[in-house]
Amino acid sequence: MAHEHNLTAQIERWAEKVLTDNPILHDKIICATDISSSEQIKRGLIETIKFLHLCSHSAVQLVPSRIVDDIWHEFILFTRAYYQFCDENFGGFIHHQPSCDVQANQSGYQQTLAMYQKEFGQPDDIYWPNMDNLSSQCGLCEN
Repeated sequence: MAHEHNLTAQIERWAEKVLTDNPILHDKIICATDISSSEQIKRGLIETIKFLHLCSHSAVQLVPSRIVDDIWHEFILFTRAYYQFCDENFGGFIHHQPSCDVQANQSGYQQTLAMYQKEFGQPDDIYWPNMDNLSSQCGLCEN
């Protein structure tokens, strides 16, 4: 439990720094998602960074939720910041690899939820809906 809390606190600091260093990202997330408040934007970026953390520690390809994927897309557009962030915090670039394989995406999403629960506890349904509430998935990540 202490590991979970320390890691979550670290990820919260990372998200705050990313938003401070890249203030336009706030507006880009608003335009790309249904999120409208600063608190939701920060929370969404925290969930995205948790996903990137899971990817950096996974031997299998993971799949984000739709909202996490949308936020990840916006973060990736800040190429220098995203590259530096991945390099400094995860030891290397985390690639995004879209896929149209519905079965692989569903399986990867289930693996993501299982890893998330093990690492961070119960995921928030707003950012990590169950399989029944999923809209289309974009695809996989790769280290």
